[in-house]
Amino acid sequence: MHRRRALVLLTLGLACLGTRHAGAEGQPEPFRLVRSDENYDPRRLAPGVAPAPEPYKYLPLVEGGATWLSLGGELRERYEGMDAPRFGIGSRSDGYVVQRLLLHADLHAGSRIRLYAELGDHRVFGRRTPITPVDESWPNVQNLFLEVSPDANAHWRLRLGRQELLLNPMQRLVAVREGPNLRQSYDGARLTWQDGPWRVDAFSLRPVLVVKPDAFDNRADPDTRFSGVYAGHALARPGSTMDVYYLAFDRAKARFGTSSAFEHRRTLGTHLALRDGAWDVDADLDWQFGHYGARRIDAWAVGADGGYTFTGSLKPRVGLRVDAAAGGAASSPSRLGTFNPMFPRGGYFDETGLVTFSNLWSLRPNLTLTPTPALTLQFASAWRWKQNAQDAVYMVPLIPIAATRAVPARYLGRWTILDATWRANRWLSFSAEYLATSAGHGLTDAGGHDLRFGMLQAQLKF
Repeated sequence: MHRRRALVLLTLGLACLGTRHAGAEGQPEPFRLVRSDENYDPRRLAPGVAPAPEPYKYLPLVEGGATWLSLGGELRERYEGMDAPRFGIGSRSDGYVVQRLLLHADLHAGSRIRLYAELGDHRVFGRRTPITPVDESWPNVQNLFLEVSPDANAHWRLRLGRQELLLNPMQRLVAVREGPNLRQSYDGARLTWQDGPWRVDAFSLRPVLVVKPDAFDNRADPDTRFSGVYAGHALARPGSTMDVYYLAFDRAKARFGTSSAFEHRRTLGTHLALRDGAWDVDADLDWQFGHYGARRIDAWAVGADGGYTFTGSLKPRVGLRVDAAAGGAASSPSRLGTFNPMFPRGGYFDETGLVTFSNLWSLRPNLTLTPTPALTLQFASAWRWKQNAQDAVYMVPLIPIAATRAVPARYLGRWTILDATWRANRWLSFSAEYLATSAGHGLTDAGGHDLRFGMLQAQLKF
């Protein structure tokens, strides 16, 4: 307990140091979801953007400031409580606190060489059910990479080492895993080319695993290789992009149903984000092919989120999210039709992680209100079905609830979801979610039942 109090006081003190520079013209850029994407060199600021108020964000190490150091981090405290994990199938109620502490240092040696290092400490308090690999990991290396820019205009960047990967904001297939306690890191290489509206990423990576919660023992998964090419083009309207991508996922000892085999899976996809006045839409369309042992992989997925924002003091946005991903009979001797989301965003559907982008139909109308620029409220209902009755319900990332595989009913029920986010200032934010389900026969016939879930979170970035 004394250790946790000391961490809170330390991070609050670091954040408060920045207030002495407040009041500069313009506003500084907000902290990013991927902290290694931040750049605090004042010589590279866009017009109208103020320097960061924290003095430790830009520490020149030589005269002229060509070599400089940036420091930062995050402390997150999060409570989760659920009365029926796995919809009550072979589980019991639980409530617990998870704590995430991240500290990073970013060294720029001129404009062409950069070394980024981040340590993470992740703890769980009061959990009665088994602790999962994404909950707990004592001091470990979260990021450690060398970035080289051979091009003086920074069109090319080569990043080698442990790193996070974010390809687009919706993160349907490749996510930083912000919701769970441990974010997703990878070991490998990533090459980025950017020129005007074009950006292309090519990468070859292995996901990092938590072997044990012990210190400094996380390692790359030797059985999984993830590589691909992602090309994006910014369209004329701000916030609008058109992307295409090819992703290769190879995994030894993959399991579907009761079988285990080598999974050689390829994904062809396109992502479209459009902003046109009050209208917005974001969509992915994907086809997967390859083989799983002797079986042919043939799967598809589509996700679309669109809405209209009205004028007014609450800025109400009426939205509709439609998601569908293929499932398949695990016993089929020649074809595997289950879509694999690979590294999905756990909080995409909701914060429980009880459903993922596989063997699913989901229809979610929602209403978002923004009473102030710092406060966002969302009210949503979601109706969900299994896409294929012979397949299972899958939890994040691709964990089947085996009892649901033999149930012929497809309807999973209705979700009611309430979300709130309040950004108190540049550094501190709070969020909450309440969720209740009315289980359908696809769950109740497998022994499942209704559930209630609550989440409270405080996050300090500095």
